[in-house]
Amino acid sequence: MSVLRKCLIQLPFELCTAFLRVLGRFLNFSYEKISVLFNIYIQGGLLLASSIFPVMSSIFALILHPLHWWVILLLPISILYCSIYWVLFLRIISRYNKPSVYCFYLCAEDLLYLAKKWKVSYYSVNLVIFVLWWLALIGINISFAIFILVV
Repeated sequence: MSVLRKCLIQLPFELCTAFLRVLGRFLNFSYEKISVLFNIYIQGGLLLASSIFPVMSSIFALILHPLHWWVILLLPISILYCSIYWVLFLRIISRYNKPSVYCFYLCAEDLLYLAKKWKVSYYSVNLVIFVLWWLALIGINISFAIFILVV
């Protein structure tokens, strides 16, 4: 493994793993259980909560500017946007229905499948989904909410 790949992919993955192991010990959970709890439920819940920001911004904008056509248009768009997050979150929760060792290995199999399909490493898929993609979606949700307020 090249030094660059190790620094950019494996090292951050190992840091995330270490964080989850410490958190698991602190909460008296196994690594597998805390991984599912944190990566699926907590991160997914925070992402879901952040998808509500554009709806709240739309409602606030509607109160401030009740007669502007763009405000009236943005409210149903933001509700639809938030609804997509709810549907996806419920689908994920139904697949990984409880923080358990079984769900950990089910998720690991899914990530290995994606790694094979995308022709990248398991570490890469983990980092892309649970760190980069998650941060990007949180940022998009917050940016969308701010955009609604300043337009």
